[in-house]
Amino acid sequence: MVPRRLGPIWLRTSSGANLGGVRIAAGWRRWTSSDARTGVAVGKFHSPIVDALWAMRAAEVDVSAVDASAEPTPMSVEASRTVVEYDFGANPMLSEHYRNPYGSVRIGRVLEDLDALAGTVSAKHNRPRAPSKLMLVTASVDRIQLLQHADTRSNMKLEGSVAWVGRSSMVLRLLAFSEGVQGGQEPWLEADFTFVARDPATRRSAPVNPLELRTEAERALFQRIAANVERDRIARSRPEAVDAEAVAKLVAQVQPSVLMPALSDPNTVLMSDTRQTNAFVCQPQHRNMQDRIFGGLLMRRAYELAFATAFLFCGSKPQFIEVDRVEFRAPVEVGDLLLLSARVLYTTPRRTSHASTRNVLVRPPEVHVEVVAHVARPDTNHVEVVNTFMLTFLIPNGETVKRVLPSSSDDAQRMLARMAADERRDSA
Repeated sequence: MVPRRLGPIWLRTSSGANLGGVRIAAGWRRWTSSDARTGVAVGKFHSPIVDALWAMRAAEVDVSAVDASAEPTPMSVEASRTVVEYDFGANPMLSEHYRNPYGSVRIGRVLEDLDALAGTVSAKHNRPRAPSKLMLVTASVDRIQLLQHADTRSNMKLEGSVAWVGRSSMVLRLLAFSEGVQGGQEPWLEADFTFVARDPATRRSAPVNPLELRTEAERALFQRIAANVERDRIARSRPEAVDAEAVAKLVAQVQPSVLMPALSDPNTVLMSDTRQTNAFVCQPQHRNMQDRIFGGLLMRRAYELAFATAFLFCGSKPQFIEVDRVEFRAPVEVGDLLLLSARVLYTTPRRTSHASTRNVLVRPPEVHVEVVAHVARPDTNHVEVVNTFMLTFLIPNGETVKRVLPSSSDDAQRMLARMAADERRDSA
């Protein structure tokens, strides 16, 4: 059956339900915040996709018969699968909402939508206990990788489902497709979000629904993510000590630039000189369905500051490659004063490799930017780190890129630790 076109925003749900006499059927349906009775009006202050996803989640909560004694129930991958379509062709206003100044899709807006999609997918997987009897929290974003470039001239869709579960945590695989990128057959963006479950009363870890694997592709993806989860667990439990000799050597290279700046190498720059900052008060319109500041908004603001930092550093428009390992350490509340600080942590020079005697691959220079989010409370003289973001950009037309030198011993340790972590990830 071909669904009747109801509008530009379509969500697919894997289960049917009744809400106020309206049939929410398996298949395609348009959702808006008016579909839910309460709790989703804040979506109106975000993107139309966020609004629709939160309305969908609220509708699922309304129709769920929650049993406080319900045990975790195995769920299939398809049970959590959610698809969002962006009908740019039929809705110029939607297209304008996602267009950046360079004619491509606005990545920051997509990051907001990914976070909302991840929350909806995690809630669907843990029905009927979530969210009334199970609190689901974003623990980290393990990687958001740009595979191709998409624009708003072609319709787009996001797709997400649970790909791996442990006892109280789960990893969601999210993909973005565009009709203009290989006919929409291959994703142009890929992301992994990690969620953890908490008991709302005790705030302790709680079991999530097990994952029922039905295909070889699902089993293969489960095993790959399980290996990544174990690798990260080992890295957190046994953090590598930064080589003190390497730190001392790096700091020694900085001294001429600090003591004799007029004679410093023009191809180097101090890390402190790459720093850019932003500050804003978190407004009620920034909140999510839990009345805390929407994590997608934080990712978008961090991305936009990182992009500006890379642009100012390299002098030409950078291209986004990936977000690596976003850590959500603490929630951000309405009224908090949020300080974002970005700096170029290190750069990677232009590289060439020989795939064959006739095929030479050239990798443009890369800029690795770190963004740290602090909540500041001036009235109590308190500052707390709430989020950290690592983003990578390349310089498409760059032949060279300046080398970043640490401004202090702490900067040197952070730089070397991040370089080692990136090397381990790329070689895995």
